[in-house]
Amino acid sequence: MKPARAAGRAPGATLSAAPAAVAEAVPTGVPPAPGRRITVGRRPAAWTWSPLAGMLVALACAAGLLIGQLNPFLGDYGDDAEFLILGQGLATGQGYAWVNSPERPAHNRYPPGYPALLAITMVASGTAGRVAEAIIPAKLVTAATLLGAALLLWPLARRRLPAPWGVGAVALFVLNPFAIRFAGQVMSDLPYVLALLGALVWADRTATRRAPALWSWAGLGALLALGAYVRSVGLAAAVGVLAWAWWWSWRRRPAGGAAPARWGGASARRGGALAATAAFLLLMLPWWLRDAALAGSWRYLEELFAAQYLAPGAGTATSTDLLERAAGNVAFLAGKPGVFGAGGTLVGVIGAIVVALGYARVLWPAGGDEARPAGGGAAEWAAVALVIAVLFWPIKTGRYLLPVVPLLGVYAVAGALALASWLPHRMTRWEGRRRVWRAWGGRAVGAGVALLALFEGAYGAREAQANVFALSAGGGPAGYYRRRPEWARYLEAADWLREHAGAQDVALARRHFILYVYSGRYADKYRFETSDAELAYLLSGSARKLVVEDAFEELRGDFAPLPEALRSRGAGLRLRFQSEAPVVRIWELVRPPQTAG
Repeated sequence: MKPARAAGRAPGATLSAAPAAVAEAVPTGVPPAPGRRITVGRRPAAWTWSPLAGMLVALACAAGLLIGQLNPFLGDYGDDAEFLILGQGLATGQGYAWVNSPERPAHNRYPPGYPALLAITMVASGTAGRVAEAIIPAKLVTAATLLGAALLLWPLARRRLPAPWGVGAVALFVLNPFAIRFAGQVMSDLPYVLALLGALVWADRTATRRAPALWSWAGLGALLALGAYVRSVGLAAAVGVLAWAWWWSWRRRPAGGAAPARWGGASARRGGALAATAAFLLLMLPWWLRDAALAGSWRYLEELFAAQYLAPGAGTATSTDLLERAAGNVAFLAGKPGVFGAGGTLVGVIGAIVVALGYARVLWPAGGDEARPAGGGAAEWAAVALVIAVLFWPIKTGRYLLPVVPLLGVYAVAGALALASWLPHRMTRWEGRRRVWRAWGGRAVGAGVALLALFEGAYGAREAQANVFALSAGGGPAGYYRRRPEWARYLEAADWLREHAGAQDVALARRHFILYVYSGRYADKYRFETSDAELAYLLSGSARKLVVEDAFEELRGDFAPLPEALRSRGAGLRLRFQSEAPVVRIWELVRPPQTAG
């Protein structure tokens, strides 16, 4: 077969053998343009392998892990309960508000995209009035976004890797234990990944069209706005993608020659980026105006530039503070592999080097590939913007890197292939065996990807086993969390509230969102503060108020001074419920005679 015939094959076709001359001419680590044949090794393969089969196997394994980790209970994040509450407000026509509070204050922290998805799910499943029963439908919809994101990752990976290796990158993402974990929770992380990958696929398609229409660029801006409405970190990704759009428009004329007549010269090259930017800003403007009207400023910017997190009065962070914060976040993330010991740290360092090498290879492809010019695509620019946003954010957590995980798999495979192609060329002493080294290098990369995917699957299977074991105990939420007694006792208190508190009673607690979900009773946040303003709020109104004294040691607030502070004002607390150790108590507020009623 001639190389020219091989080049005409449809994208995503089956990997097959080719003559040694073709194998020698196409280095293993250089991803081909779509439709180009690539082989590894000197001899024709005795089998063919369909990328579709590999995708189906990976998706089936991920679905099995998701089912194994499914349960009808919330996690300990707090955000999941809040998302359900916001979704319930939309589903029941009460607006985008905290309906757990009798005052139903308007919400302006989390964007409404994911709560809107939950609201649709509640209406479709008939659970809008019973938010605790909406947990399973919400988890199923969220889990489906992981599988959808895997399908969208395929065209991105295929554009940057040969088809079989693209399947490997998809498998590394869809079996990632952290992706599986958060896809099985009522959290917005994976729905955002779906929106982000949709925007990146659209950007790739737009950039490869002969003469991209303005509506295509405007569609890119709309997809970026959709992502920002799902998670606020989408704003960082949008900055990266829009920067790429301006760079792409500035340096490249439309493929195929002259610019369209309606946009002459420079306008043709920049009109698309302008359309994408304008569409994004116009669609985000209503949310920004609402935020400004409610809070007077944007809360995330205040938290980002505050010298101390959740303490706006501490002043503004200096450039030195921001650099120290970034260094601390880097150290935190670098220490994550250390939980597996020295071997885990070593593997983490090697993995980071391979990912960086793969990113560089995708950014500057070898051979001057016209289909993938130097500078990378929108995905490469978005990845940098997301990483920078995580490094400067005041909270140390690896969860915020989830949007980058799909791309890390692509870069890891690309880096491993680049090493497998580069090393044989440096073995000048074994010139005659270079082709053998190339063949075994490709097999080693394939084995490494397979082993890593198996490790991820095994880790996820272990979590699924723990979930099944916890479910086997029965006893509802308290029984599920029996190995975390502080949570089990807290959920027992929620059960008591559901049975004994009235519809208009208000529970005051440090974890108020989850208390509302499981009790079905109003719940407001209260950290046992004893300032004049907090005590005035506590004693205000006529509704029956129940203060929940929990056993969470990591939360802010100390219950001990509260009883004495109330006695000094002629008020008090009456014990209504007490659990076994670790003790959780529910106290009824007794107002002084002059404020009662």
